[in-house]
Amino acid sequence: MPVDPTFLDMVNYGICYVLNERYGKKECEDIFREVGRICCRRMKERDLIRPKEDPMETLIEIAKFLERMGYMEKNTHK
Repeated sequence: MPVDPTFLDMVNYGICYVLNERYGKKECEDIFREVGRICCRRMKERDLIRPKEDPMETLIEIAKFLERMGYMEKNTHK
């Protein structure tokens, strides 16, 4: 049974909130920038996304991945 994205949203919010309270905005920005790098690298390693030359196309590729995982609703941006 898949995990409801609403639950993941709550967990992520809780983690972000506690980190911000403990370490402050600047440290949190650094932490989540690194989290993004790690996630992006893992998605590439597992061939879940294929980055393009155009950064916007890569962003669309990531959005499609999030849609497939059920974490994001269909993106209608063209």
